Amino acid sequence: VQRVDPSQPVHSVANMRTVVQDTMALEPTESRVRTFFASGALLAFLLLPLADETIFARYWWVGLTAPAALFALHPAVLGRLFALARIEMARAPTLGGVAAALAWAVAGWLMAGMQLWLLAGAVGAPLTVSTLALATGGYALAWVVGFLVMVAPAGLGPREAVLTLVLTVVLAPGEALVVALLARLLVTLADLIAAGTALLATGRAGPVATDRGAGRAEQ
Repeated sequence: VQRVDPSQPVHSVANMRTVVQDTMALEPTESRVRTFFASGALLAFLLLPLADETIFARYWWVGLTAPAALFALHPAVLGRLFALARIEMARAPTLGGVAAALAWAVAGWLMAGMQLWLLAGAVGAPLTVSTLALATGGYALAWVVGFLVMVAPAGLGPREAVLTLVLTVVLAPGEALVVALLARLLVTLADLIAAGTALLATGRAGPVATDRGAGRAEQ
């Protein structure tokens, strides 16, 4: 994608997309994964004890991964890791950028936890603050465990197993399994919709950028 000066007027969808990408300074995939991993492990470690001590006693070790992941997110360490991996960045990571990424990741976990909370409530779980903490911490825990089990694509299987176990605190095992499977289905549908929307937006932006290039060539 051709870079443009963000200070210049935006005259096309293609240029607008480029300006947004430059302004947000999107980090490489490895950085985003580290951000989600660190925030997920930290949330699981903090929220699960508030909801249920038995779950925390079984998965307390997940919290030990949070400090290492947070250390890897420090701008100096992150820049060195990208340099070793020969990954080029638009600009060097900053502490403010990493903090903003963590904040967005935590917001994402809270939204996912709220979705799980509402699904569990629909089949009989109490819609309390304790259940919300269980849902949010449990979803983060399930994601982290699924990520660590590398042989499972997208954590398929281990994530649902952990989520089912966590939800048995407030639901019967069969109901907990149904909620875990519904959560996976909704996330998959959301990913497909997002991918389809991105493809449509890219397809619409392509002809506009081509027309602008042809216009400049004629001049």
